Amino acid sequence: MSLRQTIYLGITALMIMISIRIFIIEIFVVPTDSMSPTIQQGEKVIVNKMGFFIGIPARIPFIGRIISPVRFSIFAPQKKDIVVFFRNSQNNDVLYVKRMYATPHDTLQFNDSLLWIQSSRDSISYTKTQHFWMSQLQSSLIIPAKGDTLRINSSTIELYKYAIEQEGTKITILNNIVYFNGKPQNYYIVRNNYYFLIGDNAAHSYDSRSYGLIPENTIYGKPLFY
Repeated sequence: MSLRQTIYLGITALMIMISIRIFIIEIFVVPTDSMSPTIQQGEKVIVNKMGFFIGIPARIPFIGRIISPVRFSIFAPQKKDIVVFFRNSQNNDVLYVKRMYATPHDTLQFNDSLLWIQSSRDSISYTKTQHFWMSQLQSSLIIPAKGDTLRINSSTIELYKYAIEQEGTKITILNNIVYFNGKPQNYYIVRNNYYFLIGDNAAHSYDSRSYGLIPENTIYGKPLFY
């Protein structure tokens, strides 16, 4: 084999490896014990980036997070699916893994200590002191889907603030007026499907009960093996 052929094969192999790393799989270390005993803290998990979508992933190595990834749904995330997603922590996008509890247009209902989906009595406990987002709920909530219109004011914004910000909108509140990217607004058209995620180790999981709804553009993929 000539030197030229060797270089060509080496470059081809490198490009294939880079393509697999960008578009298909990635290995990450689980940062918390919120999915114990299903997935343990410190465990290495292979993420299938094509588990739900095909196209440009939500993050590209050496480039970073993509706010509006161009991709198409293969299998929409379903209840009880385990998903890998981004959550912004101290200005860094960290990968986490949780289980899908509610999907678009499911209705979340609750009492003083339990929450559940209207179509199911599979309830999960919560405390208002530990789970901040739940303390903002005043009544049952329908999980928004892409294209839905949300009525926004200084009270309701807390229910959607995290998800809207993850869609690339800067939110400020001044004198009880909500501003999106510096402009006052009283409604918002949802750009992504929203989801509600909970860890299997529910008693010790920091999840949607605390920080709220997760937009689809932050979902990175699905674990292959665990």
